[in-house]
Amino acid sequence: MFNWLKNLFREKELTDTQKSALLLDKRHPGWDKKIDLNTLSMYDANNCVLAQLYGGYTKGLDEIGLANGHEEYNFVMDDAGWSKEVLARR
Repeated sequence: MFNWLKNLFREKELTDTQKSALLLDKRHPGWDKKIDLNTLSMYDANNCVLAQLYGGYTKGLDEIGLANGHEEYNFVMDDAGWSKEVLARR
């Protein structure tokens, strides 16, 4: 299901945040424009990236096809990294 991303990961050393952002690029184009950086907190299940996009962390995992987990993707608690990924797309 995620073979195109696995191939990209092999070509580059990417952080967990970069990998997850690339997945959002594919699954939710324009996701970055919906993120409020003023309230973004990856430590808060109500203000993390997935919560801002889908209304909840768990619901977000389900919506992007990760409800059963995938070790390649990790929506890490890295506010600075996520802010960087959002700003790079705007």
